[in-house]
Amino acid sequence: MAVSQKTVKLLAAETGNDAEDAEVGYADNIIEFYQKEYLVFPSYNAAERYAVNYVKEMLEDDPSMFNQDWLQYYMKANDTHAFASDAGDSAYEDAEYSGEDPDEAYEEAYNRVESELKRDPVSYFADFGISVTDAYEKGWLSIDTRKAAQGAVDTDGIEHFLASYDGNEINLANDAQAYRIN
Repeated sequence: MAVSQKTVKLLAAETGNDAEDAEVGYADNIIEFYQKEYLVFPSYNAAERYAVNYVKEMLEDDPSMFNQDWLQYYMKANDTHAFASDAGDSAYEDAEYSGEDPDEAYEEAYNRVESELKRDPVSYFADFGISVTDAYEKGWLSIDTRKAAQGAVDTDGIEHFLASYDGNEINLANDAQAYRIN
């Protein structure tokens, strides 16, 4: 995305710089005034999409950077079928010895575990003394990075992730958004 001259002029006026001194930086959406760099987007929606993708990449690279209590709400169980099958198999064997209907016991246990894993996978593993970290490292849990990224941006705001210099968003008259990054 190339930054328009109008956006350059509006950003210069908003930040007290001279538009003649502006340089489009190393990326098409970076404007620099004397080593002050601004990340610029044509609209709020474009900035939000960029921020969500940025946070998603951060989550994929190093989820430990995020508050783990918050992050657990974006965890999902992997291979619920395997866990539910194991529970069903145990229930089946128990039912055979107790005289109950093994198929019914299997089905009931399978459905219960699958439902628990879909509803609250973190609590399911915690009930067995398995921490979120351990379950994640074993591959039993994963992060829904798209939902978590959107949740982070919705909670903390775009500027929290894009305006690394001062945490401020600059709304320009042409609906463009700018964020100072250094």
